[in-house]
Amino acid sequence: MRFYSKLPSFCTTAIHFLFGIFLCFIIIFNCFSPLAPKDYFLSFTIGIVICLFWFSLFSQFFFNINHIKMKTLLIVLTILCLVVKLSWITLYQIKPYVDYKAFYDTANRASKLFFLEDTRYTQLFPHIFGYSSFLSIFFRIFGANQAIPPLINVILSVLSMILVFYIGLKLSGIRMAFIASLLWVLFPSQTTYNMFVLSEPLYTTELLAICALILYIEENFKNLSIIQIFISSFILSLLLVLMNQSRPIAAIPLITLFIIVFITKMGNFSCKNILLRKILFFIIVFVSYCILMALSNKYVELRLGGACGFTPGYNIYVGFNEESNGRWNLHDSLLLFHYSDLPGWSAAEAQDQMFKLAMDRIRNPKIDFLSLFLNKFIILWGDDSAAISYASPIFPIEKNRSILAILNNAFYYCLIILSIVGVFLTYKKKEHSRFTLISLFFIGLTLSQLLVEVAPRYHYSGTIAFVLFAASGLSHIKAMPVIATLNSNDYNESAIENSL
Repeated sequence: MRFYSKLPSFCTTAIHFLFGIFLCFIIIFNCFSPLAPKDYFLSFTIGIVICLFWFSLFSQFFFNINHIKMKTLLIVLTILCLVVKLSWITLYQIKPYVDYKAFYDTANRASKLFFLEDTRYTQLFPHIFGYSSFLSIFFRIFGANQAIPPLINVILSVLSMILVFYIGLKLSGIRMAFIASLLWVLFPSQTTYNMFVLSEPLYTTELLAICALILYIEENFKNLSIIQIFISSFILSLLLVLMNQSRPIAAIPLITLFIIVFITKMGNFSCKNILLRKILFFIIVFVSYCILMALSNKYVELRLGGACGFTPGYNIYVGFNEESNGRWNLHDSLLLFHYSDLPGWSAAEAQDQMFKLAMDRIRNPKIDFLSLFLNKFIILWGDDSAAISYASPIFPIEKNRSILAILNNAFYYCLIILSIVGVFLTYKKKEHSRFTLISLFFIGLTLSQLLVEVAPRYHYSGTIAFVLFAASGLSHIKAMPVIATLNSNDYNESAIENSL
């Protein structure tokens, strides 16, 4: 019994420190890895300067925001977010190409037809249809126009900022909510991605909505009626399915939810009523998710006219290719389409075959897993300039791209450094248990990407953890004595500590 009583605290601390270790790995591995950006040390140095600026700002002059109404503060942040994001997509427009064109063309056809034609590529990667079907709603209303996806991304960025504000408020208070929202607004790569036709802004917004709902349920769990548990559980499962349609990573927050409910928050298991409510809550979420996911897959197959490759065989096969360090490569891609083009083979059968080949590749005794995983880790987290590379058609001069890449990475490394500070301070102030949800998702995303195809932009949703922990670190900086009274007006920090 003594072991079980200490297990929640031990697991929470372990998760918190594992997240911190991963952050340190990003900084350290980039110093030695050949896969690190060529201007890493320059970007990192500028990142330190930005950190010093933030530290100076919040130690010498902290915005006295507590006397401002929360509604007013949120309106100001929303306007600022709109101005920043709209300014970028107004100044820089890019035509859809490669994968982005696949999203655009699929959305265009889906807005006009129910049963789509020539969909083999989408059948192989059904998450393309998930985002495209969302985009098709706006194409159906306003017509297919290349200006619509960036505008939708801006709206999603604003919604994401509002959700970041809410999450920050629940985790630590008004100061953290304000700083986290400000960091989200100023995040350069997040702004740059808005000009593309891609699913990252959508599924990240859905992920933030999932986190916000979990925190709300966590705070009010003891007071929820059975009917409210059913409703909140169903809404949560629906959000998980919607996110999985755009990016098949719903298993990560689902596993995270299980760990939070039954491990890190198991201290109140002695109360049978709470335990039964927890079991009921998770069963409803899991069963509803499975049912809705099955219905969603059937709907996608109906629209695309054939069995879809929901098994990520190709992604796993590519993920264990040592020669490409788990990145996309032409040889593996041609192999997938070879099986896809076999007479009578469906997209599902092609993906199943790739899964069998992936298992054979994993069982190869010559594979160096440690080297492969380290390289994939650096590819995933070591660089945040991919958006500039994707925008090369509108930035044809290499020098300009290099400058923008350095600035993107400098802000990114600044967030990582501030996140390390946040990890330390939240543990020192015994607040780390509130951040378990955020830390677990980051760890889950990292581990899952080590098993499948990896690319720098796949870390998009994971940067939420950097923004929140960096904001936490900055919000703990002591202000001058004149304004130190801000500390007395914080949001009630203990409200959600042990409620779930």
